[in-house]
Amino acid sequence: MIKSYKQREVNPRRSPGIRLEAFVCKSIDHTWELFMKLREAGSAILLVSEDLNEIMALSDRIAIMYKGRIAGMFEGSEAKREEIGLMIATGATKTQSDFFYG
Repeated sequence: MIKSYKQREVNPRRSPGIRLEAFVCKSIDHTWELFMKLREAGSAILLVSEDLNEIMALSDRIAIMYKGRIAGMFEGSEAKREEIGLMIATGATKTQSDFFYG
């Protein structure tokens, strides 16, 4: 068993199917290790963060929220920082932005 940053004991073999983690910046290496073990055990982790580096490093899929709605989704391995940044700032994709701004 390992403990997460909030000192909860977590046994990856008996962990919940889905975990919600928000703004996990404390003891980040330990937390990332925990997430990797949970993922290997088959758990889904919904990670809410403002840290784009953290999101891109840990995520299989990335959903961008804009004004309370999902503006778009990316596969983690295919996500491009510029496209994610544009969507975070405007809610638009690169294709939509090119249409409006040339």
